[in-house]
Order: sequence, then structure tokens, then C-alpha cells
Amino acid sequence: MNSFLWFAAGAAVCAVGLPVSYAVFQGMNRYHMAYSFPWRSHLAVFTVILIICVLVPTAIYRRTQKGSVIERLQKWE
Repeated sequence: MNSFLWFAAGAAVCAVGLPVSYAVFQGMNRYHMAYSFPWRSHLAVFTVILIICVLVPTAIYRRTQKGSVIERLQKWE
């Protein structure tokens, strides 16, 4: 439930933040520059981070789960 709230908060910030940033940009645009948001680069970075966040915990879990619980506890002694 807690992760859903964080996702909902992030989605709300994006849904409200992008139109607000566009409105602020247009309101202060004295030189008639075009407003552009780098969707492709943000999507690429998000995809890479998502892949890393899935693969790293999975790899660490597989490395640490070799052997039984008793064997791993005996190594700590």
C-alpha cells in the first residue's frame, strides 16, 4: 500500500508539474523560444534505471542464497 501511495504521488507531481512548467515558461517567454521536453532521453534513462533496479537485487539474492540456512549460519561462527 505504501509503494502505491509513492507511485500515486509521483504521478500526481508529473501530471500537475508538466503543465505548470509549460505555463510558467510561456508566461516568461520574451524571446519566443519553443518549449520542448526531452521525452526520449528521460524514457531511456528511466528504462535503464528500471532494468538496473530489477537485475541487481535479483543477482544479489541468487548469490547470497547458495547453500542451506544452516550452512550459512555456520559460516558466521
